[in-house]
Amino acid sequence: MTPSGKRLVLAGGGTGGHLFPALAVADAWEAGGGETLFIGAEGGMECRLVPGRGKRLITLQVGRLQGKGIWTRIQTLLGLPAAIRAARQHLQAYAPHAVLGMGGYASAPTVLAARLLKIPTLLHEQNAIPGLTNRRLGRLANRVLTGFEQATGFFPAGQAIATGNPVGRDFPHPFPEPPFRTPDMPLNLLIFGGSQGAHIFTAVVPEVILQLHQQGLHFRIRQQARPEDLEKVRRPYQQAGIPAEVEPFFADMVTAYREAHLVIARSGASSMAELALTGRAALLVPYPFAADDHQRANAHPLTAAGGAWTCLQPEFTVPWLLAFLKARHQDPAGLLATGNLARTLAKPRAAAEMVTAILQLLADERDSSHV
Repeated sequence: MTPSGKRLVLAGGGTGGHLFPALAVADAWEAGGGETLFIGAEGGMECRLVPGRGKRLITLQVGRLQGKGIWTRIQTLLGLPAAIRAARQHLQAYAPHAVLGMGGYASAPTVLAARLLKIPTLLHEQNAIPGLTNRRLGRLANRVLTGFEQATGFFPAGQAIATGNPVGRDFPHPFPEPPFRTPDMPLNLLIFGGSQGAHIFTAVVPEVILQLHQQGLHFRIRQQARPEDLEKVRRPYQQAGIPAEVEPFFADMVTAYREAHLVIARSGASSMAELALTGRAALLVPYPFAADDHQRANAHPLTAAGGAWTCLQPEFTVPWLLAFLKARHQDPAGLLATGNLARTLAKPRAAAEMVTAILQLLADERDSSHV
């Protein structure tokens, strides 16, 4: 089975955690001769990144149900019927063979519209603990594909398949080993906090690096920071003469991972997939306000396998990180061993497995219609 000649709609976006896996699936679908259409939300990051990858995008006016005030949620609910009608019109015009909801603001109205039109529909749940919207939509979708084995238990028996979280085609497999280093050489540290950065990394990491630098332990830093925090992070590194690249977004994450010896990051689902594929040792600091504390659950498999360390945000302090980084700086072999354990969880064929699951659903639907 191949996607040749088949049209797939990918719905969702809003954050990199939803969008980058969707782009990876679209690449795999198109590589097999299929066509894709993205349906996203007005103002989402998909408006920039999807056309930038040469893919077609249609947007809906839609808000969010979680994480905002009551009036915003009410406005979102009131606007949902119009978003479903708009999605239905786009689906009727495009006539896809299947719809894949990837999560994010545009996913729910598009999936609901697809079910009304009796189009085969799938969801992809990236996190170890599914969000409320996907748990509800899971009762309507024909199949649910999950990034973590744990997440399959939140859906009806036999409906969910653990495929893993796709990583972009730019990431080679196998990914190269980290650059060689000895304890007297600088440690290349990559710090990022998801699509929006993380204030806690801005507050803690530079102070720790400066203290270690004064103690004769040297680092090369590549750190993501929010636009409003850029100068606050850059200035102390510059004043101390520490090589540092500080930006709000790193477009070339492949190079960032390739040059890193150690990563400090939140534990979003896509980051967990990338760390496993690249085999980089990581210190994970789960975002404490994530719905259902799903980032702590995301971090667990990698940490349990010995491929990462987890530090909860209240414990992520200057004294704690000072001791942690001092130990890691003096133990290059330990970092390499930790990264190799992370590789054991890699799912390099996640996008291909998702394409296979979509095609299998289409075959099952075709066979059942002939009975």
